[in-house]
Amino acid sequence: MRYLLVGNAECKNVDALAKDADVIVQINCCRHNAMLPKRTGYVFVVNSGGQMSSVVQNMPLEELEDATVILARNPMVYAIKQWLLKKCNIPGFETFEICPKLPLQMPYKNISFCEALRLEYKMRRNGMAFRCQPSTGMVAYYWLCNRIKDEDSISIAAFTFEGWPGHPWAIERRLIKPIP
Repeated sequence: MRYLLVGNAECKNVDALAKDADVIVQINCCRHNAMLPKRTGYVFVVNSGGQMSSVVQNMPLEELEDATVILARNPMVYAIKQWLLKKCNIPGFETFEICPKLPLQMPYKNISFCEALRLEYKMRRNGMAFRCQPSTGMVAYYWLCNRIKDEDSISIAAFTFEGWPGHPWAIERRLIKPIP
């Protein structure tokens, strides 16, 4: 199986990369959706941060009706993390519920509790500050890496590893690599 993980940065050849993909995975606003064939299998959506709630509301959901939405922030993991941040007087982040905004027929699920904890641990071991959190792209990449088989591959497009300062971009740049 050939997977294509598509971010939201500029990318001139995303349509060409998509031609070779069996499954396309997009994140958040699905910026390149109009250029992609209708093979998006998964859309990872961040369900934290007030600014992101408007991004989620403007997703092209009607064009993604066959995709499964995966919420990138496990509510239990982030409830614990928010509580710990508050106890340590470290500014945190907010989470929000997006599920009621999804069309009723659109399947969705959370990233699992264990998977979210394992990613958090991996990122902390690689230097991520406790107040930070992995980006939606990192969550999607980690999720894919845990599901691929030896004969599978992951291509990556439209990632610049910059944006919200609460993500450990330098760490993610080191960790996210295409898997041939």
